[in-house]
Amino acid sequence: MLWVSAVDAQQPADADAPSPPAASTQAPEPPRAAPPPAAPPPTGAEASAAPPTPPAEPAPSPAPPATAPATSAAPAAPTFPTVPDAGREHPAGPPPGHAHHAPAPPAPAPPLPYAPYDWGLGIGFGFAFGGDELVTATRVDDSEASLSAGDGVQFALVVSYSPLHLGPGHWLSLGIDLGIGVKMAGLNGDNGSLDLGRFPLIPRAHALAHMGGGWHLSASAGAQYDMGVFLSGDGIFAGIDEDLGSAWGPMGELGAFYRDSEESAGYTIALRYVHMEYDSSATAGPIDASSFGLAVTAMFLL
Repeated sequence: MLWVSAVDAQQPADADAPSPPAASTQAPEPPRAAPPPAAPPPTGAEASAAPPTPPAEPAPSPAPPATAPATSAAPAAPTFPTVPDAGREHPAGPPPGHAHHAPAPPAPAPPLPYAPYDWGLGIGFGFAFGGDELVTATRVDDSEASLSAGDGVQFALVVSYSPLHLGPGHWLSLGIDLGIGVKMAGLNGDNGSLDLGRFPLIPRAHALAHMGGGWHLSASAGAQYDMGVFLSGDGIFAGIDEDLGSAWGPMGELGAFYRDSEESAGYTIALRYVHMEYDSSATAGPIDASSFGLAVTAMFLL
């Protein structure tokens, strides 16, 4: 029997074979815990009942740094809301916090410097010219003189009644007048004279509008009735003796009335127009006796 020693039984070491790792002196790392098992996917019924997962919101971007403006802007003018009104727009008023001033009420009219009068009694004077030419005469110096149907100088008594005083401060007075007088015109010479006369009756309505101080605008309208119109002459006019009867026509006046606050008197000066026609048997048709004139009246006020 052949015996082989343990030394002889070992194989020679291979130079290319790796050497066994050296034993580590560090303690071995404990084993890591296994992750929990993933939840199984939901079934069809569970998937329809589960609410959808909202998408993740993106992270907000950082705000840019604030920079100061280069120049300061002027404050904007306040604006007011508008409301429609029949197709137009107008400011509905200032917003709360803004002052709103209501317009001041109009100042009352100043009162008259005197109490308005109701009754007045006066004397009137005036003159008028116009109408058809009745007679033409030649004087000794070869100048001509004529007489027209509307010519004349007039004197009258006037009664006035003003019961209505209207407006603030009684600035408007309304009333009626009645005047009666005589109106005469004529031609006079060394060898004869010719007279045209009538007696006017004038009812009319008047209005006085206060203009300031004691001044008023005066206006009146009515009728003039000429009674007993006659044309009579002597001398070279002895053959003229005509009764023209009576006639009436519309009339109007426009002028100014003044009253002194310290006196119970008033004065009127006015332009007057009268439209009138006379009938005559000596002419083929009516005679135009219309006239323009100026009338002045002084009145004692009650």
